[in-house]
Formats: sequence, structure tokens, C-alpha cells
Amino acid sequence: MNTESMYTALGITPAVHRFGEEVLAGLRARFDEIDRVAEYNQCKVIGAMQKNRVDATHFAATTGYGYNDAGRDNLERVYADCFHTEAALVRPQITCGTHALTVALSANLLPGDTLLSPVGAPYDTLEEVIGIRPSACSLKEYGVHYRQVDLLPDYGFDYPAIEQALRGGVKLVTIQRSKGYATRPTFSVQQIGELIAFCKRIDPNVICMVDNCYGEFVETIEPSDLGADMIVGSLIKNPGGGLAPIGGYICGRQDLVDRCAFRLSAPGLGQEVGANLGLMPAFYQGFFLAPTVTAGALKGAVFAANVYERLGFRCIPNAAEPRHDIIQCVELGSPERMVAFCKGIQAAAPVDSYVDPIPWAMPGYDSEVIMAAGAFVQGSSIELSADGPIRPPYAVYFQGIRPYDRVPSRLRHLGRRLDIPARLPALYPLHGNRLCRPAVYRAFDILADLQQLRRALVAVLCLCTGALSDYNGPQKAVILCAVGLVCLGVVGLGVVEAREDDDLRRRRQEHANRKYAKSWLAICLPVAYCLLDAAGTFADSLVLERLNEDSANVAYELTFLAAGIGCLVYLLARREKFTFKAELPKYVGAACETVGQLFYIYALADEEHVMMSAPIISAYCVASVLWSRLFLKEKLSWKHYLMIGFVVAGIVILGIYDI
Repeated sequence: MNTESMYTALGITPAVHRFGEEVLAGLRARFDEIDRVAEYNQCKVIGAMQKNRVDATHFAATTGYGYNDAGRDNLERVYADCFHTEAALVRPQITCGTHALTVALSANLLPGDTLLSPVGAPYDTLEEVIGIRPSACSLKEYGVHYRQVDLLPDYGFDYPAIEQALRGGVKLVTIQRSKGYATRPTFSVQQIGELIAFCKRIDPNVICMVDNCYGEFVETIEPSDLGADMIVGSLIKNPGGGLAPIGGYICGRQDLVDRCAFRLSAPGLGQEVGANLGLMPAFYQGFFLAPTVTAGALKGAVFAANVYERLGFRCIPNAAEPRHDIIQCVELGSPERMVAFCKGIQAAAPVDSYVDPIPWAMPGYDSEVIMAAGAFVQGSSIELSADGPIRPPYAVYFQGIRPYDRVPSRLRHLGRRLDIPARLPALYPLHGNRLCRPAVYRAFDILADLQQLRRALVAVLCLCTGALSDYNGPQKAVILCAVGLVCLGVVGLGVVEAREDDDLRRRRQEHANRKYAKSWLAICLPVAYCLLDAAGTFADSLVLERLNEDSANVAYELTFLAAGIGCLVYLLARREKFTFKAELPKYVGAACETVGQLFYIYALADEEHVMMSAPIISAYCVASVLWSRLFLKEKLSWKHYLMIGFVVAGIVILGIYDI
């Protein structure tokens, strides 16, 4: 069996598989850069392990108090050296990322102290920890004050407001690197370093803590390299490499980590207690594999963004933007789509693939949350997973090992290659047992239908102005029939397309933008476009009575150039980034459009046959429908063939008279 057959056996249609392969083909350069970062980080990990002389004795299990646990203590030295900090606390007794952050905050904030978040609202589960939402044992209950400075509309830092907050007296600044369940961009390490430097200039004694969850090993530097006093994270995310079954870490200044250890265990005990319970092999090996595994998760995020942008969904970050964590946010627009997406991810899992995830009131969140994973470690975000709160804008947060892993790893000699084929039924909605056509091709067909209707109107306008005055009665009748056949074919093809998959279309329209899909605008805008474009094409034919073809082509291209320059200035003013390889299909499309415009001018310049040329030009809708169906390997119905036959017959007749 070949690979495609294997995917088919897993329930993935050949069309979805080929679509994924097409997306992957354009991502090789991105993947190579991710591998280079992973190679650099792998060297950091190996260097830290070799410096601290890791050996087999460090994998021994301890129980009870955990006194003299050499493996545990050495692992903490490895973390400290890798992240370039004075000390580290790496323990299985830290149950999750929220727990690690709670330990760090409660250990270093005393009654009367003030906590500042200069990056807007914290992650949902921290709201009860801080006391934003009332909860027993919150920091607020113990007399810790909280201030928050929201981000600017462009997601930049509001430095004047941050300065004002800091001058009011702040003990600790907490910076969340990843977006959490927000739709803002993730901060780069460089951005975080600049924010820390600003805070330290205002108050050199302020403690700067970074929630580093989902960001470890994504870049070649960590926040601790640029002034963070503490970085905090979870071992069931990046640094655990998918092997750690539990745990968290706190790395930073010695005095701050010491306080965290006292808070985690007890004053006077600190890091001296805490048995490793036999988890050291998983902790060491997981940390060793972490750069490679994180690279895989990054590739999965890049792949997902490129897939879902093609399907018309907003992705944060988008398909071309640089990555600063492993999270890919996809705005789906409705609870039903969120559930469908998560069902697809769950079906791709090796564990619990047969169950359906449903939203539920998860502890620590103020709204229902849906989570799909099927992971070997419950809640592991480094394994293929997706989750999100059921609230607007109804976004899911996708992360984990990439579903199509075929890129040779530069690090295969350093760590185990993880190759997890996964099925992605969430890429396309399913209708019965047949893969329904994605929205992008539906939209293409609809646009084609509008183009064809306005060509038909051009023919009518030409008829009204006497375009057939040189033909006798029988010839005129045949030509009119031919024009009618082409118009009937192109319009009928649109009707046939519109009548297919009624149930699917009804479900899709239930969640569509009402303004553009369920109002008068939904009718008026396409009709207005059709009328205006038809009038423009008719005007083209009149202009060509006065200008030769070369002059007309130059005039058109200069007009397009001016419009292009205007758009470029607008995008530059918005500071949009351009990636040549990512935009390459658009450049090819523009070149093809220019060639088409050249032939279009020469076709309309034939004054004697302008009425014939307009409907013939319109017949490219046949090619658009055939192309989209062939691409997805879908069969055409007899109605499609009938309408295409009308178009072909009309073109043949017009061609005979054109001779």
C-alpha cells in the first residue's frame, strides 16, 4: 500500500490528503528555518546536560521525603544552565502551569504589595488566583493589590500608562508571553526584553516574571536572557518533550527561586524535600527531546495556518508571520464550528479517538470550554490538541505535533524523530460519506457566475446598438441562438452549482455574516457589480473604436499600475509585512491576468464581432468549474454536462460565423 492508501484507510479522503500535500510543498523554506532554531536549542540542552555530567544514576527513583535526590537536584542545575539563570525549581509536585505561576506569585508577593500586568488581562485561570474573579485563597484575599495596563489598539505596550503604574509602587510585574485565550499576537522575546528594560529603568528593584508557557525553544533566546527575574512554565508543554507526565518549572534569581521552593514545600524545607517518584528518566529525556518536539509543533501550527487561511478563516498568527509560541488560533465564528473542529482533532488522536468532545464548565474558567486531545498525558499541549472557550469570536487554539511529518530532521542523530500521521476531517465539512467542496472553491464558482452574467449583458447591450446590422435574417437568427446558448449555459451552470448540496449550504448560511449573506446587500451588491462591470465592458468596446489595441493596453496597464501603487502605499502605511514566497501565487495570478487582459483587448477590438466575443469570453466559467472539480476529484452531474454542452455548441456556431 502507498501512503495515500494508508490515509484512506484512516478515513482521510484523497482530496484532503492532496490538499495537505499542496500546502506542505510551499512550506519547505519555513520548515528549514524552524529546524535551524531547533538545532541551536538542541546544542544548548546537550551542553547543559554534559556540563552537569548527567549519568544513569540520575534516573534512580526516590520516595518519601526525597532527601539527597541527586537526579532531581542535577536536573534543576541542567534547567538553570540551559535557561541561563542562577537557580531552578523543577518538580513533579507542581501540577500545571497555573500552579507554577501561583507558587511564583504567592512566594514573592506579601500583603500590601502590588502586582502589575502591563500586557492586559491575564490568562483565564489566573483571574481567580489574583482575585479578579472572587475565589478563596486568592492573592487579593491575602491583601495583594492588582493593577492592569491594557495593550494599545495595535497590541503594542502602553508605555506612558505602564510608567504611571510603576511609579505608584509595584513589587512584581507579570508578563504573559503567549496569547492565552485572547486573539492578540504572542510577544517575541525581543519585545518582552524591551518591556523588561523599560520597567527596570523606572524601578530597578521591580521583579519581572514571565509566563513562558508554550514559548520555550521557539526562539534561540529566552526571556531570562533579556532580563527576566523569573520564567515559569509547565512540563506537559514544550520542555517536557511529550514524555513528562506532570510537572512545572520556575527558573530565575536564586533568592526568588528559594522563596518559591519554601512556598511549594514549607519554610525551612525548600528544595531539600520532594521525591521524584521515578519520573527522572521522562524528565531528562523529555527535556532532551524538547527542541525537536517543539519544532514539530511549530511546523504543525504553520501548516494549520496555511490550510485554514486558504479556507477563508482568520488565523492568528497568519500564515506568513513569524512564530513566538506553538499556539495557532483559528477564528471559526460559531460554537458549532468549534465543536466540529475539535471532533476532527479528537478523531485524529491515538487515544480516545472514538469519543466526541463536548463543551463543559471546566474549573478556573468563566465560560464553557471544549478540549480535544486524546493525548497520552491528560491536558498535554505539546501533543496534537485543540481547545477554546465557547464565547465570541469562537476561536480554537490548536497546538501539538504536526499532522504531516515528512521533513527530514536535522536533529535525527540527536533525538527520536516523532512521526505522527493524523487525519484532519476538520479541514472540510463532511456531507454524508462524501467530501463537500470547500468554501474557497464555492466562492470561486459564484464569482465566475457573476462574471458570466455580466458578459451576457454586454451581448444584450451590443444587440441594442445594432451590432448585427451587417448580417441577413437567417444568419442573424443563428447568431442570436448561439449567443443564447452560451448565455444559457453559463447562467445555467451557476444555477446547477447553486442547487447542489442544499443541506450543506443551509448549514453554512446559518452561521454566515447576516449583513452580506441574509440581507438586501446579499442581492444588491452582486447585482450592482454585474451591472457596473457589464457597462464597463460595453464602454471598453466603444473606447476601442477610437484607440488601437496597443494604446488601449498601455492605458489599462497604467491604470492598474496606479491602483497597485495606491494599494502598496496603503499596506506600507499599515506596516504590513511581505514574504515573497508566500505571495508567489498572487504574483503568478497577476501575470496571468495581465496576459488575459492583452487578449481581452484584442477580442473586443474586433468591432464586427464584439457581440460574439463577449459571451465567448464568458465561457471560462466552464474551465473554472471543471478545474475545481478535477482538483477535488469530484464527479460532474448530467446537468453540468448539459450546460457545458450548450456553451460549447454556442461557441462552435459563433466560431463558424466568425470565420
